[in-house]
Amino acid sequence: MKFKAIERLVKAEGYIALLDERVEGEESVTVARQWMGDGRAFYPLDGLPMLTEEGVLVMFDIDAKKREKIVFHHEAQLPESVCFADLSDEDVLLEPYDIKITVNGAELLLLKDEADKLICIQRKYLTPFEKLKELELYRRRDANGVEYVAVKIGCILRGIVYVYAPADDKFVETVGAIYNAAALALADEKARRTEQMRI
Repeated sequence: MKFKAIERLVKAEGYIALLDERVEGEESVTVARQWMGDGRAFYPLDGLPMLTEEGVLVMFDIDAKKREKIVFHHEAQLPESVCFADLSDEDVLLEPYDIKITVNGAELLLLKDEADKLICIQRKYLTPFEKLKELELYRRRDANGVEYVAVKIGCILRGIVYVYAPADDKFVETVGAIYNAAALALADEKARRTEQMRI
């Protein structure tokens, strides 16, 4: 996990969320690990000491002037609406399309589920991962039915990325228009090749 990439993401968004993952023992509750993100994606901070707001500001070299432009939010527990477990009975494996597309300045990774339903996430949220080929992406839904993607390496959860939702009427119409234009270009190319074979 590239911690510097996580730093760049939260700084660019101007929002740092720090979440404590608590474990209940027989006599006490302890913080087992922390997660950090920008509200749209979260990553475990394995191998780091437990952080506070002050510790994050020092580590990210955020002085008082820069602090005015950043919202810092620290939750003492993980949100109950989101599954932070490695495994979930509702996990649905997603398959990426080998195509790049940019919508409103956001470069998207297009994914499909077993029913060929389109799901999009922003590619920038995969930059903290060193070996993208090792990643497995699964669709999950939070308690409100909002879709997010569980990013795993093997069976271990390494990140949570909320779905980017461009699938409004304009998006569907634009993709449809691109499909129609591509189909026409392909038909013309096939006709040209057929005509050349006759000569």
